[in-house]
Amino acid sequence: MSKYFIIRSLAIALALLLINHNGSAQVPVPEPSTHELTEVEKTALPERKSSDEFRPRRHTYVYAKIVLPMKEPVDAASFLIESWIAKSLRNRGETQLRAVTDWVRLAEDEENSALMWMATVDGKYWGCPVYGRVAKRTTADMVKVDLTGWSPVGAEITGDTLPNESGSRRIAAVDTGTGDQDGRAFVALLVGPGRAIHDHAEENLAAIPWRDFSSPKLNALRVQTKPVLIFCRAEWDVTSRILERTVLTDRRVIEAVNQLEFVPLRADFTDLSKEIDRLLRDVGARLGEATFVVYPGPKKVAPIVIQSKSASEFISTSDLLDALKRARKANE
Repeated sequence: MSKYFIIRSLAIALALLLINHNGSAQVPVPEPSTHELTEVEKTALPERKSSDEFRPRRHTYVYAKIVLPMKEPVDAASFLIESWIAKSLRNRGETQLRAVTDWVRLAEDEENSALMWMATVDGKYWGCPVYGRVAKRTTADMVKVDLTGWSPVGAEITGDTLPNESGSRRIAAVDTGTGDQDGRAFVALLVGPGRAIHDHAEENLAAIPWRDFSSPKLNALRVQTKPVLIFCRAEWDVTSRILERTVLTDRRVIEAVNQLEFVPLRADFTDLSKEIDRLLRDVGARLGEATFVVYPGPKKVAPIVIQSKSASEFISTSDLLDALKRARKANE
């Protein structure tokens, strides 16, 4: 047995004897203070925080997809409707379904509410734009969402709650009192990992490798018989902004532009460019509005011009996809 162990044991035994001798160990207890804190002392104390502020947040995002009870067009593909969405809605008696958006991440914290849908179907108005955000993450580990817009009277979906864990999902219904099928719509909600599927329009636009338009650049590409897509737009033009957030963020358009090897040129007439006016006049288009000009490869083939047919009818994804495919066939 070591010397250290013997000394330590004797010290413990002596302490126990002293405690028994005095009845109990006397531990001095401080008297309660009667001193009241001054205002200066109060402000010097650390601020008490709620348990929510110390609670780590999960790395999840909330996504939403809008589905309408309407028949899909035969000549145009729409967004995928997952089997769990189709099964749930068919159990509710819905036999015709069409997804009008892809999965869109809802805004969080200080972000501006995410634009989910411009409320157009095949270039026609359905209702009012729909915006969404995560309203709250609760201490019970639940997520509440807020989706507003839909109609001029301001229909909304609030308080829909689902567990804050990847894979949790549900479907909410909204009755706007307007649009097709008496204004009924459905929103599929899904909690996923902290990685955006379809985050912001600017990120999707980056998927199309736009170049700035110039007449010499277009002429050089025409000499090389390259197929060209020109998007004429302006910051002050509402239709331009809508197309940038709808048609040009559609994954089918992005894939077509890239896979069919179009050279995309962006012609910005925000400052009323005379060069772009000449381009629009040459192809027989109206000036001062959002326009797509699609040049097939062969110089002898006339360009395809796409503009809105009326004030209430936008250029649709199908319009642009059809033009791209027709131009590419002319190059074969």
